[in-house]
Amino acid sequence: MKNLIYLIALLIGITSCRAQEVVNLNTLNQGNNENKYFKDLDNNFTPFIGIWQYQNGNQIFRITLWKVEMVESKNGIKPSYFKDRINGHYEIIEVNTFGEETVIKTSNKNIKNSTTPYLPVITGGSIDGTNLGGSILDNTVDDSSRFSAFGIEGGFTFQIIPSTTPLQANWSCDIRNSLQLSDYPTVFSFPNNITLTKME
Repeated sequence: MKNLIYLIALLIGITSCRAQEVVNLNTLNQGNNENKYFKDLDNNFTPFIGIWQYQNGNQIFRITLWKVEMVESKNGIKPSYFKDRINGHYEIIEVNTFGEETVIKTSNKNIKNSTTPYLPVITGGSIDGTNLGGSILDNTVDDSSRFSAFGIEGGFTFQIIPSTTPLQANWSCDIRNSLQLSDYPTVFSFPNNITLTKME
């Protein structure tokens, strides 16, 4: 009996540890996703990575984006799959006459009064190196935790404008009132429908 249990455990271990197949990110959801790693093989994330900003008078809206590799995605009751992703945070800064910056709002903060930091509020991906899309949480809206533990939910599009120097992109977002609340915010606490410039 012990040998039979050992054999079953060994077979389960071998099955669950089989080699993961690395495939191009643009093949996600084209067939079976199970046990695959959808990797940014074409480096479509590269143009987006860095610091982007928009300035209006003495206020700056700044987005910082970075690439995270091999993020696990749950697949219901099926085995997980993995993919590369772009994450980010935003902040609103005020600049005084001496060029000194003061942060007015930042999404990169701790959850409520805890020592636990928010996960990145921007998550997305690109399969063409020009268009980036995904989800965003606005955790800087007053009393946003009343609507969601993590902030006001929305989606974003980020489209690079070709042949611009320095590189520029159009940024727009929409709020998703999944709770269908009548007093759910209708605008974000950060600028929307703007052109961002890549700073580095």
